[in-house]
Amino acid sequence: MRSLCLLVVAASLAGCGTGAAAPPAPAGVMADSFDQDIFGPQQNGLHSPYLAGAQFSIYVTSPTLSDTTGWTLASSDPAVIRVVTPLSPYGGDATVIAGGDGQATLTVRDASGALVDSQVVTVALPDTVSLFAEGLLLTGAGDAASQVTEASIVTGGDATFLVRYWKQGTELAGSGALQATASSGMTATTSPGGGGIAPARDFLYVAPPAMGASGSVKLMLASVVVSTIPITTVDPATVTHVDMVAQSTESAKKGDMRVVYAHAVDANAANVYGASFDWSVNGLAAPIIYASSGPSDLFEYTYNPSASETVGAAFESFSPTTVVRGQGGIVDSTADQMACAVRRATGTGGTGGVAAVMVGIGLIAAGRRRRKASFSRCLPAQPSPLSRRDL
Repeated sequence: MRSLCLLVVAASLAGCGTGAAAPPAPAGVMADSFDQDIFGPQQNGLHSPYLAGAQFSIYVTSPTLSDTTGWTLASSDPAVIRVVTPLSPYGGDATVIAGGDGQATLTVRDASGALVDSQVVTVALPDTVSLFAEGLLLTGAGDAASQVTEASIVTGGDATFLVRYWKQGTELAGSGALQATASSGMTATTSPGGGGIAPARDFLYVAPPAMGASGSVKLMLASVVVSTIPITTVDPATVTHVDMVAQSTESAKKGDMRVVYAHAVDANAANVYGASFDWSVNGLAAPIIYASSGPSDLFEYTYNPSASETVGAAFESFSPTTVVRGQGGIVDSTADQMACAVRRATGTGGTGGVAAVMVGIGLIAAGRRRRKASFSRCLPAQPSPLSRRDL
């Protein structure tokens, strides 16, 4: 009987006789917009700590129930994190805003008031704000190689950078609190990403004025300058060569999407942003599925280990090529991190206005992450317990 009791304890996590049963697994689980992020982090759930001032979505899913009608999401301290829109039925998503520094408990209850899920989250102001070249990150380059501390932008071009936040070395999640001002007639616009590409990230768009102008972009949180990025407009003649950086295919499976990123480099081995390239596949012009007002600096193709094609990226007098294991591909832009729109500012200096340019249906991003749920570039994807970043 004692052996049987021990077996029962091990199997059910319940005591034998007077032992107390362990609480049942929660009926639902919270996840935030970072579960849909192609840049990481990869774990599911809530990605606390959050950026102070950020606005993002929290989803509640149930492994057993398809209808979450009547479920509620509440915060123990609205000054730290506030629920601004209630959970929607069926989809189970709510909008929250992170407030000031501190901790609060987010609690989900069902229609009867029974506890579904409860988690403590932290909100913090960053002590470090950095820019990154999105194209390099997409190819798998590390933070050190991708970070941008100053930027040269080719005349007539523009550049979009990924913005990331840290507090004492820990990265903060969230977006929507960043502002930017630009000097010397430059245009700077900040905007969160959209759709399922990187919905909880901030991006900075910079368009310089005429050639030879120098200035800077100041990044601000709560009207406090947290970073200043020097910007210089350069002539295409300063470009000494073009680099084509291909994403690794070491762990790729047939049918996965992979990217090649092209960028200009000057005589000092510094990156020059904003260059648009004429892409080719086996000597023929590569197709562009949708229009973009950003630089054509990405090529996305379908990995096929038994096929190969020669991809070229021409700019000015440079026309490098690389061979990829793939079949078919299209031209893309690092400016297209939004779902069905590319933000573009109007006017000069300051944050400017934002214009939405429709870019058509998305056929590319589905392969960027292998996830059980269906994915569309133009529609927000719902989180999946199995969602993983493919890059």
